Amino acid sequence: GNGGDGIRVGRSSIVSGCIARNNDGDGIETDTSCVGADCAAEANGAGGLGSGIVAGAANIVRNCTVVSNRNHGIDADQGSTVTNCTASGNGTAVFGDGIRVNADCLVRDNTCTGHLNGAGIAVTNIQNRIDSNNVSFNNTGLSVTGATNFIARNTASANTLTNYSIAAGNSLGEIITGAGVRSLSSTASWA
Repeated sequence: GNGGDGIRVGRSSIVSGCIARNNDGDGIETDTSCVGADCAAEANGAGGLGSGIVAGAANIVRNCTVVSNRNHGIDADQGSTVTNCTASGNGTAVFGDGIRVNADCLVRDNTCTGHLNGAGIAVTNIQNRIDSNNVSFNNTGLSVTGATNFIARNTASANTLTNYSIAAGNSLGEIITGAGVRSLSSTASWA
């Protein structure tokens, strides 16, 4: 690992097929309009509160794995897309989420488990779409503190504090609790 960030790139860069492990700062940090694909970031932040992947505005983060970073697994800024990623056991310091997004982001088809000091997915601002993710064994499964977000087709189970913590003013699909409570059909509002 490095004494600072593992990989840091400027605007409009592509980071692909890279591994960032045991860095004092963030594992991978990208500026605006970048793509991060097929990367792994593990055990970063030894020198403080480093995250696995920190994505600037208008980034695409796809098919990445982030594990055991001191702060967040993936921290994406405004207008970013995070898809098909796996986040596990991040937030090994005081607090940290699996995936954390700001505003105008798309978060889809991700798996977030084992974030005992934070949420599987945390949405901190407005106009995000959170769709078809699986969050389990976190402190909170899905935490949405901003408004005017769209949340649908997510599954949450075995989260310590609560499966869903969603502020008022958001649009969300039907939340079904308990196995076998009712059958799922194409007439459900989120189908």
